[in-house]
Amino acid sequence: MPLACTLHLGKPLSASHPLMMRLKLIATALLLAPSSAFALCGNTNPTQFGLLAQATFGGTGIPNNSVVFLTNSCSNTTMGLTATPRFSSPALSNNGVSTFHANPGFDSSAPGTYAQWNFDFYVGGPNTSGLFYTLMMDLDPSAGTNFLAYDFSGNNQNSWNIGMGFYGPGGVGPGNPTVAGVYDYKLIEWQDAAHVRQIGEVDMTVDVGTITTAAPEPASIVLMTTGFVGIGAFARRRRRSV
Repeated sequence: MPLACTLHLGKPLSASHPLMMRLKLIATALLLAPSSAFALCGNTNPTQFGLLAQATFGGTGIPNNSVVFLTNSCSNTTMGLTATPRFSSPALSNNGVSTFHANPGFDSSAPGTYAQWNFDFYVGGPNTSGLFYTLMMDLDPSAGTNFLAYDFSGNNQNSWNIGMGFYGPGGVGPGNPTVAGVYDYKLIEWQDAAHVRQIGEVDMTVDVGTITTAAPEPASIVLMTTGFVGIGAFARRRRRSV
C-alpha cells in the first residue's frame, strides 16, 4: 500500500511528531515568503550616467543627456535623476558621475522664488505598477541632510524646483535659491508597500555656488617645477653664450 494511503488511514500523527513539526515549518515559510516575482532576484546592473532617451521629465525641451540612471535587471525598470537649467538660465556642469554644479540666484524668466535650476526625476518600465518608489529631497543646502520624502507607485516623471511652495526647511515653504551649499537627492525602488525590501537606488548631488579652483595635483606640480628649472637653465646658457 502506498505510503500516502498508510498515513491517511493510520493513526493520526500528534502535533509533536517529527513529520508534523516539519510540515509546520514548511507552511510557516510559505506564509512568510514574499509574494513578489522578484523575491529571489537582485539587480546586477551598475548605475550609469548619460543619455536617458525615454525621459521627458514631464515637459518639452528638458535636457536628458546627463542623467544618473539605473536600469534594474531584477525588476526591468529604469530610474533616473538629473539637474537642468530652468528656461534660459545658465547650463549646469557636472562631474560625469552624479554631481551637478549650479549658480545661486533667482530665475529671471519667472516671478517669485524659483531657482535657476530644476531637479528632475524619472521612473519607467513595464513592471513599475507593482513596485513602490520614494524620492528623497534635501530641503536645505546646509551641512547634513534634511529629507522630504515623496512616495508613489508606477511610472512617474517630473521637473521640480527648490522655489516651489512645498520646498524649504520642514517642507513648509520655498527654499532660498540665493544660498550656496549642497542639495542631495535619492530615488529608491521598493519591492513592497511597507518599504522594507529595497531593490534599487540612484543618488544625485547639486552643488550650488561652492565651486572653487582646484589645487594642482602633485604630478602637475612636478611638471611645472621641472619646466621652471628647464627655463632657468636655458636662460643661464644663453647669458654665457652672449
